[in-house]
Amino acid sequence: MANKYSVTPEKADQFVAILLVDYLINRNGNLPLLMNDNFKVLEPVTMKLATSGYLRPPTKDEKYMGYIVTDKGRDALAKFMQRYSEYLKLFDVFCAVDLTEGTFAFAKYFDFDTDDEWFAYLNKPGWEDVRVAVAEFKKMDAVEIVFMSFINEGRFDFEKTGWQFDISSGDVWSEIEQICNAALTVEQINQGDDTVMPDIIGQGADLTVSLMKQEEERRKNDELAQQEADQQNQTETITEETYTYPATYYESYYDPYYVSPLWLGVLFLL
Repeated sequence: MANKYSVTPEKADQFVAILLVDYLINRNGNLPLLMNDNFKVLEPVTMKLATSGYLRPPTKDEKYMGYIVTDKGRDALAKFMQRYSEYLKLFDVFCAVDLTEGTFAFAKYFDFDTDDEWFAYLNKPGWEDVRVAVAEFKKMDAVEIVFMSFINEGRFDFEKTGWQFDISSGDVWSEIEQICNAALTVEQINQGDDTVMPDIIGQGADLTVSLMKQEEERRKNDELAQQEADQQNQTETITEETYTYPATYYESYYDPYYVSPLWLGVLFLL
């Protein structure tokens, strides 16, 4: 039987494109115009990025020896980062579910004082990762979901010597394929009862919004405590203003069939 999921060469190129543009923008990386040594393996995708208008060579006045990300490239990465942010908020909760008891590991997320304690709890037997099944149920790209989990786990290490070969060799994409094809399916979870997956997704959405409300409350308390401390010390602090979507923004996900428009379309057309 043929595998259900595969990372096609086109999909692999799109993932590499995302990683390279992120490398240039967020990691102060450099893709040299003359791609020698380790960078040689990145030349095909780099050329596609340049031809498609996501990268450009520097002008004479810029006095720079590597490719520069265009506005088009920045926009494409920004859209991916929106997807990735939503993934972290809405899909991670499905990484550890007890299908027998109907419980989620994340229900106890705020019960632990350290990351080590939390990860030890996640590694206990009995939890099942149902993220691929959730993506399958919602008719989303399960391969992209696993790719995002790799990013979240720090699997792409740009400080490592030879990272260029790691993302070009195909081994990492084969691993993502294997994870997707070995994951629990909707049929395996439902076991003939079509109400199971919608119930799991509904519980996950409810838990996610609850966790986000708790996080918002903690953040507000921290900000208030900081303001009081600053007033006592009579110091003025300047912080960058950022906007965070309120928990209620995600309540559309109570509908197990709902998919945000953020997930529609290909980000990098090469």
